[in-house]
Amino acid sequence: MSPLVEKFWPICLAIGCAVLWHLLKLNFPKDPSGLLSTSATLAAVFAGFLGVTQGLILTIKDSKIYATLKKNGLLTLMFKYLQSGISASVIFAIVSVVGFFINPECIYYNFHIFSIFQCIWIASSIYSFGTYTRITNITFKLLHQV
Repeated sequence: MSPLVEKFWPICLAIGCAVLWHLLKLNFPKDPSGLLSTSATLAAVFAGFLGVTQGLILTIKDSKIYATLKKNGLLTLMFKYLQSGISASVIFAIVSVVGFFINPECIYYNFHIFSIFQCIWIASSIYSFGTYTRITNITFKLLHQV
């Protein structure tokens, strides 16, 4: 995968899915509380695994691969990817919790607030999953070489 695609595919996929969700006028279930609580839990699991991954990378500090990654500037990129993955997971958890406080029938200035929230939730969930997948794939490739 090219570095440009690797860098931007999670955000592009997230925006694309949110736009598609809106265009197809899809909706959450009547009672989204189960979905939202499960999502918050999943986001916490993603953040936890990415934190463990960061610790795992630090354990190979004495290896040639770590030195090569650092020399080529790829270690900084990898830690940026980890940071974006953890941040995306925390944002996804926050968005999921906020959903409990939005009335699904609320209309404000002709905007159906819950429809807007659903698009934000879709984007944050896809972005969280995308950043998690990106760093997981890179980490497995890295660990395969150690």
